[in-house]
Amino acid sequence: MSSMTALHLQPVPDAPHPEPSVAHFRIRSALDPSALPRILENFALRNLVPLSLSARQVQEEMVIELSVAGLSQREEAHLRLRLLNILPVTSIEPAA
Repeated sequence: MSSMTALHLQPVPDAPHPEPSVAHFRIRSALDPSALPRILENFALRNLVPLSLSARQVQEEMVIELSVAGLSQREEAHLRLRLLNILPVTSIEPAA
C-alpha cells in the first residue's frame, strides 16, 4: 500500500510583474539594399519581433533604429556582435 500525503497550497498574492527589459539599437550602415533584410534576419532567427522599427537614408548611409523586448543583457550583447559582423553595418549605438 502506498501512503498519500495531502498537499496544501497557500495562495500566492499577486506580485507586480517587472516590465520586460527593452533593448534599443541604432545601427548605421553603408547605403546597401541588402542591409535592412540582413539585419532583420538576425532578429527573425531568434523569433523576435521588434516593438518599433525605423529606417532612413542620411546622406550616403542608412540609419536603422529598432527596439525589441525579451532579451537578456547577454543576448543583447551577443546580438550586437552578430550585427557588427554584417558587412554593410558600420556601427551600433544604444538608441535613445
